[in-house]
Amino acid sequence: MSLRIGIIENSQFFGRTFEEFLDVIREVGLKYMQLPCRPGSTWRSGRVGRDPLYGSEELCIFPVEYADPTTMRPSMELKQLIESYGVKVTSFYHNCEWMASLWLGDTQLDIEADRIMELLDIARQWEVPVVRASEGPQEKYNYTPAKLIRDYSKRRGLVQVKKALERCVKHAEDTGVYLALENHGMLLQDANELVKMIKSIGSDFLGANVDTGNFTSSLTRARSGGDPAEILKGYYKTIAPYTLSTHIKDIKKYYDQSGKRVIRTWECPVGDGDAEIKFFVEELKKCSKFRQLGTLNIQQESGDPRVARIEMLKKSFAYVKSIA
Repeated sequence: MSLRIGIIENSQFFGRTFEEFLDVIREVGLKYMQLPCRPGSTWRSGRVGRDPLYGSEELCIFPVEYADPTTMRPSMELKQLIESYGVKVTSFYHNCEWMASLWLGDTQLDIEADRIMELLDIARQWEVPVVRASEGPQEKYNYTPAKLIRDYSKRRGLVQVKKALERCVKHAEDTGVYLALENHGMLLQDANELVKMIKSIGSDFLGANVDTGNFTSSLTRARSGGDPAEILKGYYKTIAPYTLSTHIKDIKKYYDQSGKRVIRTWECPVGDGDAEIKFFVEELKKCSKFRQLGTLNIQQESGDPRVARIEMLKKSFAYVKSIA
């Protein structure tokens, strides 16, 4: 049986409204979606509006008119709209402000835990099996790894994340909805650290949302002293048994004249880059839980202005379909 193929909602990257984006993915042939859970407004120019709940500009949003007025989360009317296009939501997308808890303390952790538990309840109503959570955009706090270590320490950050997750996992078990941590930001970017966090909490309802682009980019920047392709494959073998959902994107490295130093990375059509997607998909096929729950969600965030994004999406979908 082939794995399911979907997309993470990124309507502004296609310069379209949410409904126009649904038209695009229906035309391409995609039937599954990871849905962001923050409302906002997308204009035809591709710009994104203000998130009324958080006050920040977000890359992944749904139309504010489809927000439940009591929670500002996805309403049942939004579910009906999406399904009218022949698309099914298989996971929710949520960014956590865990970094803020380093100076705001446990009050901020309680806020984040409450937000995740609220989404677990909504996911149960929607019959969505997975809620993806990750560290929010580090750019918001102007963090670098050096600053994190100097001011707070990575270890302390991981302790804070674990405290929040321990509250959420019990609720995930009660609702029957899985919680997936992404390899995103500075705290859980390494596959071994991510698996260590999952195993330390010890619940079958906690797993990973693997972003292939994040792993590839981090290895491009890191001075690992080894072959990045082999290290990446090792990451995939380590994380695959815990994977509940994915962001499938590919990264192409461009080198200087010596062929040794990376001078630029661009997102490229899936299969054209260095993210070892086929190897990862083969590992996921061995995992019964992913075959039951997971979706290969293409994430289209091309930073290369030379690439036509819809054609890129079609090419990515064709490749993923050929290996799924």
